[in-house]
Amino acid sequence: MKGIKGPTKEVLALANMLDQATKLRASAKPNPDHQRRKRAFWLVVPAAIMIACQAGRAEGPNSTANETTNAPRAALDSKLDLSPPPPRIWADGLGNGFSKGAREVELSLETGVGLGIHENHDLALASIRYGKILGRVRGECHWYQGNWELLGELFGGAQYSPHRAYLVGVTPLFRYTLATGSRWSPFIEGGFGPSLTDIGRPDISTTFEFNIQGGVGTHYFWDEHHAVTVQCRLFHLSNAGIAKPNLGVNSCVFLIGTSWFF
Repeated sequence: MKGIKGPTKEVLALANMLDQATKLRASAKPNPDHQRRKRAFWLVVPAAIMIACQAGRAEGPNSTANETTNAPRAALDSKLDLSPPPPRIWADGLGNGFSKGAREVELSLETGVGLGIHENHDLALASIRYGKILGRVRGECHWYQGNWELLGELFGGAQYSPHRAYLVGVTPLFRYTLATGSRWSPFIEGGFGPSLTDIGRPDISTTFEFNIQGGVGTHYFWDEHHAVTVQCRLFHLSNAGIAKPNLGVNSCVFLIGTSWFF
């Protein structure tokens, strides 16, 4: 027909190339290894993607929620620390006076040299004391600055001369300890309380006696909590006139011990 042109050379060449490629593909033998790798690839990759997506959904909200919950809790715990502060023994460092409420336990050995009227009563005793600082440092910036302390003493032992006899008792004591700013802390103390003994005549006559004692001593602190304690005090036994004779037992007592402050 007139007006209709046939295919050009370029179109015929392209059709020929496609026809040849189709024939080559149809005649080529498939490679089994290649096919297996291809199938494995398309099986593994989608499965891995699905597992990763599931893990992200499972962990993402929980971790976000945990972080959101734990962050304010940690901040609150850091601000509201309800644990009690560690106790302070010293008001302003070792030797500068005790803090109010500091406590002491003291263990000691004692020997007493008799100062009797008829007989010299020599004693061998042991004691344990528990004390509490009653208030803040008194008399600050003066030579006598220090603390008052209330102690309770339990003592026991024996008279070994002129004859053997037992002696036990309890004594409330008041002590004033000077704050020297050093490891040495001198003190003065006194008190009285009930006691039991079978020392007997000629100087006393009853088993129940009152003990009255007072003296001076010092602590030497080898660290903030522990000290060696030495003391010299007068020790007196009598029954306050309940029965006669009531001349009394008198001794000069020397003490050495160790003290623990906490």
